[in-house]
Amino acid sequence: MKSRSNSSHLLVTGLIGLVGLIVLISYLDSKHSFPTLEEFLSKNTIEYSQTIIQAPQGIIKVEIATSSEALEQGLSGRISLPTNQGMLFVFSEVGNRGFWMRNMSFPIDIVWINKDKVVVGVNSDVDPSSYPNMFFPPSPIRYVLELNAGYANKNGIVASTTLTFVI
Repeated sequence: MKSRSNSSHLLVTGLIGLVGLIVLISYLDSKHSFPTLEEFLSKNTIEYSQTIIQAPQGIIKVEIATSSEALEQGLSGRISLPTNQGMLFVFSEVGNRGFWMRNMSFPIDIVWINKDKVVVGVNSDVDPSSYPNMFFPPSPIRYVLELNAGYANKNGIVASTTLTFVI
């Protein structure tokens, strides 16, 4: 009779431990979920020349480059780019524009985006040593997103991904 009581006690203790483990895993998993665009905006200020891009696995705060000076300068001359941030180049017309790594200090991903905000291609881990080579989109684009190298893949940004943003 005593061994039956010990095995019942062991079974109950094991079940309680299992339930506790499941609750702990659920709690930890919920702490690592990605915020929605609304949650992000409620906790972060966005300046006039910035916007937020909703990617499949994260949110990216981007500077917007629209003037001819900003489009030419891009990220050139900067030492680094903060995590979860980038630069969005906005062109007035659709076209095949070339990008290079002149005066760049760190590798980037170049994300080519058409007028419908669909990614048409990604040049990953483009190194500053590639200058003066130029990189071109696989088809006409309206937007270009520059991110830290590896960030596009990490956040599910690949060809045919639709990105959500407002300019």
